[in-house]
Amino acid sequence: MLLHERAPHGHLQELLQNHAFEPTSMVLVDIFLQIIEAMIYIVDKGMIHGNLRCLNVLVFQMDSSKPKGNFIKLTNFALARPNISSKLEDKRLTIPVEYCAPEIFRSAGRLNYSELSDVYSMGILMWEACSQGKLPYGSSISNKEIRQKKLNGEILPRPWMCDRQIWPIIKKCWENEPESRYKFQVLQTKLSSINLEPEQIVYDAEWMGKKKSPIILIVINTETAERKTSFYIELSSYKHIFHTFGVVKNDPRSTMLIQERVPHDNLLTLLKRQILKPSTKILNIIHGDLRCDNVLVFKMNQLETKENLVKLANFALTCPNDPLFINNRQTSISIRYAAPEIVASRSQSNYFELSDVYSMGILMWEACS
Repeated sequence: MLLHERAPHGHLQELLQNHAFEPTSMVLVDIFLQIIEAMIYIVDKGMIHGNLRCLNVLVFQMDSSKPKGNFIKLTNFALARPNISSKLEDKRLTIPVEYCAPEIFRSAGRLNYSELSDVYSMGILMWEACSQGKLPYGSSISNKEIRQKKLNGEILPRPWMCDRQIWPIIKKCWENEPESRYKFQVLQTKLSSINLEPEQIVYDAEWMGKKKSPIILIVINTETAERKTSFYIELSSYKHIFHTFGVVKNDPRSTMLIQERVPHDNLLTLLKRQILKPSTKILNIIHGDLRCDNVLVFKMNQLETKENLVKLANFALTCPNDPLFINNRQTSISIRYAAPEIVASRSQSNYFELSDVYSMGILMWEACS
C-alpha cells in the first residue's frame, strides 16, 4: 500500500460536477498555473505525467472567488514515464482516450508520450474545468469515435462559461502537430499575462455630517472609470436605475464609484434563499445587462404589487444602441443571458434593443424559476 496525505476537499472533478466549487475565471487561471508549475517541475526531472485530468487534481484549499485562497496538488502517476523516446511497446496500461493526444494513437505501441502530449491533456483538463467538470465528448460516444475525431483534427467546442482570453490558449494546446503546441513554460507565460477584471471591492460608507441614505464605495478600474461612470450618472436619475452620486479618486491607481446602498440584496440571491417568494403579478422588471443578479431590491412585499421597488445595477456591458457597434472590450459576455446573434458574431457585437429583449426573457424565466 502507498501512504499518501489526504486532500480535505477531494478531487477537482467531483467538486465541479457537484457544484460544490464554482470558481470564477480568475480562480481557474490560478489553479491552472499551479498545475502547470507542477508540470514544469516534473519535466525538469525528466518525467512525463501521462494522465492529466481534473480527476487527478486534489484540492487542499478552495475559494470560488479569491484566486489566492486555492491550493491544489497533482496525483496518480500510474502512466508516468521517463521523458525519452523508447523503442519498446507498452500495451499494458489503459489510456484515458478523452485526454489523450492524437500522436499517441498513431504509434502502434502507444509510445509517443512527451511533454507536448501532456500539454495536449492540459488543454482537455482546462476545458473540463471551464465546463464545470463535464466529461469531454460526453458519455454517449464510443472510445473509437473519440479516437477518430482526434485523428481527424476535430476539437471540443468552446464551453459557454470559458473566458474569451483563455479559449485561444486552450486551443493552442490541441494543435494536431505536437511541435506547434506551447511547452509548459510558454503556457505558464501566456496564462500569467491574461488580464481578467479583478473581483469587485465594495465598502459600506455614510455621508459625513449629513442625514442621507447610506452609501457604498465601489473600487473600479481607473482605465475604464470615465466610460463606466458616464453611463451610471447619465441613467441614474430614473427611479428604477441604481443611483450614482459621482466618482472619487484617492490616488492615480484608485478610483471609486459612490452609489446608494441597497437595504436587501440582488433579486437572484433573495429568490435562491427563498427570502422573497413573489406572486406572478409582481415581476415587472426592466434593464440593460439583464439578469436577476443585477436587480437590486429596495422594497419587497410578496403579496402587494405596489409595495416593491427594484433598481438596476452593473453597466459594465453597456454600449450604444447600435447593431453595428463592435465590442472590442475585454469584459466577459454573460453568455447564459446573451442573445444568439451576439454569440454568433465573432466580435460579440449585434447589441441593440432586441438583444436586451432576449435577455429580459431569460431574466423572467430565472425569476419564475
